[in-house]
Amino acid sequence: MEYRALRSCAWLCGVLSTVGCGDDSGEPSLESSTGAIEGSSGGSETDPASTSTAGTSTAGTSTTADGSTTSGGVDASGESGEDPQVTVCDDAYPDGVILASSMGPGYDPDNASAAFIAALTSAAAGDTVVVDFVEGSDGVWNIEEMYPSWFDGNSGEHQVADDVTVIFERGVTLRALSNTYDDPSGLGMLLRLEDVSGWRIFGYGARFEYSQEGLADGEFRHNIGLYDCTDIHIEGLVIDGSGGDGVLVSTRTPTGYSQDISVKNLRSRNNRRQGITLVSVEGFVSEHASYNDTSYRPPNSGIDFEPNYDTQRLTGIRFRETELAGNDYTGILFAFSHQSGSSVDFDITLEDTYIHDNWQAEGDDVNGYSRAAIVMGNAGGSTEASTTGGHITFERLYIKDEEYSGFFTTKHGHSFQANFHDWVIENVGNNDFGDDRYPIFTNRYDYGSQAPPVGRLAIDGLLVVEDRDVPFYRLTGSSSDGWSIEDLTIEDARIVTPYTGEGVDNVQGRPEGPGTSLDFVQEATLPATTVSVSALDGAIARGSSTAFRVTRDAADVDFPLPVEYAITGTADNFDDFDGLHGFAIIPAGDTTADVPVVARDKCDPLEEVVLTLVDTDNYALGEEAEASVTLFEASPR
Repeated sequence: MEYRALRSCAWLCGVLSTVGCGDDSGEPSLESSTGAIEGSSGGSETDPASTSTAGTSTAGTSTTADGSTTSGGVDASGESGEDPQVTVCDDAYPDGVILASSMGPGYDPDNASAAFIAALTSAAAGDTVVVDFVEGSDGVWNIEEMYPSWFDGNSGEHQVADDVTVIFERGVTLRALSNTYDDPSGLGMLLRLEDVSGWRIFGYGARFEYSQEGLADGEFRHNIGLYDCTDIHIEGLVIDGSGGDGVLVSTRTPTGYSQDISVKNLRSRNNRRQGITLVSVEGFVSEHASYNDTSYRPPNSGIDFEPNYDTQRLTGIRFRETELAGNDYTGILFAFSHQSGSSVDFDITLEDTYIHDNWQAEGDDVNGYSRAAIVMGNAGGSTEASTTGGHITFERLYIKDEEYSGFFTTKHGHSFQANFHDWVIENVGNNDFGDDRYPIFTNRYDYGSQAPPVGRLAIDGLLVVEDRDVPFYRLTGSSSDGWSIEDLTIEDARIVTPYTGEGVDNVQGRPEGPGTSLDFVQEATLPATTVSVSALDGAIARGSSTAFRVTRDAADVDFPLPVEYAITGTADNFDDFDGLHGFAIIPAGDTTADVPVVARDKCDPLEEVVLTLVDTDNYALGEEAEASVTLFEASPR
């Protein structure tokens, strides 16, 4: 295998979550030798060319450079396993690492496809492939369209092994070569994996992108497409522009699904269709990621949940610490028109989700679409037996500065349960085009017919801040039974609005269906609140974690409170520590919320993470409005 001397041991340490690394000089770090520092406190397309079935699940392991293995990925419940790690800190690549620039005909700056393909197809189980920054180049690996071939774990022109680690070196750009992605099917993706298991893909400081020049019309040229894959982990990449989705997790068959997929510190932006699409997957985790600025081809969502057949599934899915902003259409789309009563029950949970400044498309470009930060469609027919069950649950959801409604749904009352815990909606409905301008908007589908009422919505802890003269909740639709919703509960809600109505007059429509209860307080301003922040630890070793604690001082805490902050300092967000998006929600009934600082184990000198509270109309700043955490190396290397 090819290998070469490292420019510094920090190179690989900076790419991966590593252990056993020295500082940038390759020498032991003297300043952390005692372990103590002053101040420390101790899509949705159908691919007719593919017909094979989904692979079976296998337990994934990641092989380290010293020959040991560590577990990774997610289990079927969607819970994270251990972070994949590679232990490397020598003066050269370890034996067995495949240097992509040395494979096949070698690196060609005009077309690097041959070297890239040779590197991935030559790797055996346990190997590590490094897509390297070639000295004297601009770091760009131009890759031509591979359709109708791709990387396949079972057979084909580009067959690859399971259990491979692929590292994109800092400064590398994997780019779709201009004027080659022109197949009329549109299925030529930048990196497409089929029936592959156990891959670990790292790319801190690297990016994937389409040049867009010469790109034929279409929406399926995704940056990363995973089809019937198992135990895949993607970490640290910036996906900056695709011909379709930033990431697609899917299958080639009506009954197939991918399994145990995880992404972390991923920034997916400027895509032609979606930031990420989940078509069929069992076991998926996204942590500390953003899906922003989609434009060109509707539905232009940050996240799109969209099975193509009722035999496909979305279960064991977890999103944690997510930002969705600047998309031409909705932040999150639940497109369930193909589901039925025979579908696998949904199991989807989203924690700490920040949705803002979406619906950037204007005027007639948005006609025919449900306009809201979150659009949740119905899943099946008009009877309980014909709809999909399960749940979709939001924990700590912040919707702010949206052009249209905060939440819109046509979901039948006998289908899956939708839960919202500690939900804040602030300053929505800013575009005067159309009528979709309410914090919460439900519509009885095909009202006037025999379609059942909307329902099975539970909202526990709600704050609506609205300076327009509109009700916080609008219901539309009617029928012979006299109501348009059932099984709706709203508890511990605070509505801050100049709307002059009292009681249920803040609701437009008829909410008195069976199982319906709306408990809210309306007032002109929020109760006086002072917010401060502190660091639980003044300094932590790289590879460990702590938190900033945000505290409110108020007599009334019976509502969720959004707190905004800025991250500065010498440490880099998403690179030195897991990405943060500038918001926290103190839950209803609580006085504190923690903002995690999870430091990556890198070979860097002392660096500082600084959190500064942002002043808003929802609270006053206390004396302690800023806090910091220092990151240091745990021991000399």
